[in-house]
Amino acid sequence: MQLQGANFSSRQSFIYNFLSGRHLDMELKEIGFSMTSSKIEDDLVVSTWKAPIMETSLGNTSIELVHENRLPIYLGLLIKDTLISKTFYTNLDSIASASFRNQ
Repeated sequence: MQLQGANFSSRQSFIYNFLSGRHLDMELKEIGFSMTSSKIEDDLVVSTWKAPIMETSLGNTSIELVHENRLPIYLGLLIKDTLISKTFYTNLDSIASASFRNQ
């Protein structure tokens, strides 16, 4: 028998989130994060997500998720309100409008 943790599921990958259309919250709600604020700054939607209270290993961790035209720009990791890292998403296109050709 082989066991695999839920965090290693293909449903937890960023690619899965984009392909399934779940990029608006990047599945943060599903893994226990709760949105604490949302605002619009310079045509960008900035939402802040707080880590689950029960998850003591995350401490004072929150996520800043920034979208433009319903597509993610970056996901920022904040610990005690200090930005630690940012993961940027660039050159995104919807599959319906993407052009594919045989090479």
